[in-house]
Amino acid sequence: MIDLLRKKRNKMVAYQNCFCDATGKNLTLDGQKVLKDLMQFCSVNASTAYQSSDGKIDPIRMAFEEGRRTVFNRIKYYLTLSEADFQKAKELNIE
Repeated sequence: MIDLLRKKRNKMVAYQNCFCDATGKNLTLDGQKVLKDLMQFCSVNASTAYQSSDGKIDPIRMAFEEGRRTVFNRIKYYLTLSEADFQKAKELNIE
């Protein structure tokens, strides 16, 4: 059990090192930029229900989009930041 907790903690620190400052509690500007890009790419704030050309829901495309969203949620889980931090990244004015 302790080994599992240590592995989880090490993984959390690694994610924070990629996205956060030295405290691990604040996103860096680059971290905000990457998260904003991932939020858009992973359809975090949009429906994943895609319609095919005949107007029916495309279950394969929907599963694909849900897979993207799952990856983003894993990153979010290990960063352990507040919703305000993610909102700040979302509102960042970059291209």
